[in-house]
Amino acid sequence: MDGIDKDDQITYEQFLRENQNLVYDAVIDRVLVAETQQRISEELQKGLMKGRQGWWNPTVCTLEYLKSMRYDAQAREDETSALALSAMIVQRERTA
Repeated sequence: MDGIDKDDQITYEQFLRENQNLVYDAVIDRVLVAETQQRISEELQKGLMKGRQGWWNPTVCTLEYLKSMRYDAQAREDETSALALSAMIVQRERTA
């Protein structure tokens, strides 16, 4: 948190206790994360069963190719594939 002293930082749980009106949003956020994890997991399993592998390896699958596949998924309105590909891109960019 930029501009905040470490002593002034509070935990997420403390924040929610002080902002009870946001608890429902926090619960829905957790549902979103769980559902998204499940859908991405299923998408990756289907891809692996189709012979797709190596998204994490730049010599097997370039970052540009991942971005191209995400663009194609978005054009098909295949949001689950686009989400999975976005996650792969983020992970590759973080580890580059």
